[in-house]
Amino acid sequence: MERLNDVEAKRFSALVLTCADGRLHGPNNLVKWIPGLLGYDGRDGVVSYDLISVPGSCWKLARGSAMDRLGVLNDLALLIDRHQLETILVISHRNCARYGERDPLKEDGKLRGDLAYTRRLLRQSFPSVSVLQAIACVDEVSVTGVQLLKPGGEFQPPLLLCLRKDSV
Repeated sequence: MERLNDVEAKRFSALVLTCADGRLHGPNNLVKWIPGLLGYDGRDGVVSYDLISVPGSCWKLARGSAMDRLGVLNDLALLIDRHQLETILVISHRNCARYGERDPLKEDGKLRGDLAYTRRLLRQSFPSVSVLQAIACVDEVSVTGVQLLKPGGEFQPPLLLCLRKDSV
């Protein structure tokens, strides 16, 4: 018979850090993409992970005040320590209100730059934890796709093209 601590250690191995934008959350949104992004194949049963949703989470770590950054890092540290997490998945998204950018190319540059900064910050703050990053494409109500990034910021194949209606 497994002890409770053994079950908890298996259940919590990853933490997802994402924006609080309502389009990202719910039964038909990021929930269906996260297991694949974390590398789960479904054979281990229910996928469980810790979740921190902060308005403009990646922006807050890369461009926010020192107090913003410290608040998010403290929340991450608590969960990493208590649940012995091995992976952080940071998901940023197109059309984020924190950026307020209408030009998709400029927005892409800001997202990638902030994700790169966030990756360095998280690796420096939590050296024993691996950091994965992704960009979600959204429409007016939901997630239309999520693309994992390689450590250098390039998309994993195949390239996912996000087109917003206001940019076509």
